[in-house]
Amino acid sequence: MNSVLLVEDDEIDVLNVKRAFRKLAIPATIHVARNGLEALALLRGEQRPRLDPLPDLILLDMNMPKMGGLEFVQEVRRDPGLSRLKIFLFIPDPGDEERLNAMGVQADGYLVKSPGTEAMQTMMAKFRKFPATTA
Repeated sequence: MNSVLLVEDDEIDVLNVKRAFRKLAIPATIHVARNGLEALALLRGEQRPRLDPLPDLILLDMNMPKMGGLEFVQEVRRDPGLSRLKIFLFIPDPGDEERLNAMGVQADGYLVKSPGTEAMQTMMAKFRKFPATTA
């Protein structure tokens, strides 16, 4: 994996994700956006340089100000230039996955958000062998 776009408004969670990637020796550049609108601007190059290359993975908090995770996923899936990006949502409760599936949210996966560095490290270990984008 070469790069990750972390869309998260909680600074502690941002630090925990970065720390988990470091502790697990996952070689990736982590770009951070504080909400869905900021993330879209990075992906599209609106009012700032575009991420180039596009990230191999987007880790996205479901609940954020301005544009939350659900709206972000819907917007990315409608955009032909971004629709193939891999998106994993941080959800607050395991039961949310069924609700999101029923709503037709087209994320590639869900991770139950647990507080603390060790919990985040366990979640991020799933991405240790995540492939880099070949496109």
